[in-house]
Amino acid sequence: MAQAILVARSADAIVSFLFQAHRQYGAVQVRAEVMYGDHPTFDNYVDDANGPVRIFDLEYRSSEVLFWVDRSAYRDLLSGFTAQPADGASDAAAAGGPSGEASQ
Repeated sequence: MAQAILVARSADAIVSFLFQAHRQYGAVQVRAEVMYGDHPTFDNYVDDANGPVRIFDLEYRSSEVLFWVDRSAYRDLLSGFTAQPADGASDAAAAGGPSGEASQ
């Protein structure tokens, strides 16, 4: 009889663990993948602020280089850019950056 109670409690603990793990699994949100070209306003802002990247006779858009070389930096700058008010983006571009600092 004691063994049956032990088995029942063990089964209850395993089922409880699996149920909780299942409920938490659905809570994990998958972050949407950022694709280059999905945010042309931001890409143009980066290009205008930094100019083209030149390597020998080749010329690349600075936004494209940033996207392919450091995707997390691109994503972070994009989130800061989209968090600004719509009229603040043009003010930031005129001031030299999203933080309002003049570029040197």
